[in-house]
Amino acid sequence: MWFTSLERLSWLGWTYSVKPSTATSSGAWRVAEAICDTGPLLHLYEIGSLDALFVFDVLLLPEGVAGEAARLGVPGEALRGLRLQRPEPNLNSPGVSQSTARYEGAQALQPTDRQVLALARDHNFLAPVLTDDLALRREVESSGGVVVGTFGILLRRFRHGGSSLDEVRQEVERLLTVSTLHLSPPFRAYVRQRMRDLGEC
Repeated sequence: MWFTSLERLSWLGWTYSVKPSTATSSGAWRVAEAICDTGPLLHLYEIGSLDALFVFDVLLLPEGVAGEAARLGVPGEALRGLRLQRPEPNLNSPGVSQSTARYEGAQALQPTDRQVLALARDHNFLAPVLTDDLALRREVESSGGVVVGTFGILLRRFRHGGSSLDEVRQEVERLLTVSTLHLSPPFRAYVRQRMRDLGEC
């Protein structure tokens, strides 16, 4: 997986900036809603941090994503505490068909990715998209949307007081060593350096 410098920062959440809409009782801010792909659900479940998704008031979850997450080992009961809505995306949108045609082979948009893209388009790309898929990320960002990966979700919770520096470092380390999130060794080293830098900010 190869990233430009800007993509690295964006993928980790350093450039994520969405105006918050809701304050929690503890003073932390949450984004009203986000569209969720399978990757963050799976990877957060694998490290025991699904509760990080509470930084969003509502998660828009296409049925295909819910089904894929279940097939990959995320039990339905693990999602019951989350505020979920399951809208039906418009897969016949010309923009979705055109986007899908641009990718071939290993970078092809998968069926669940197409559902997420269609849902983002239905929302005029105003809701952030949660995904670890590089092809989907580039497609959403090229349309003016905001993408947040699993790292970005963990960092957003930390920045708004939902976890301590030690806790987010432990979560990120589990993400690197326990989860099925695939990263190259150089990128893993980059992530660890960014986490060390975080403590010096």
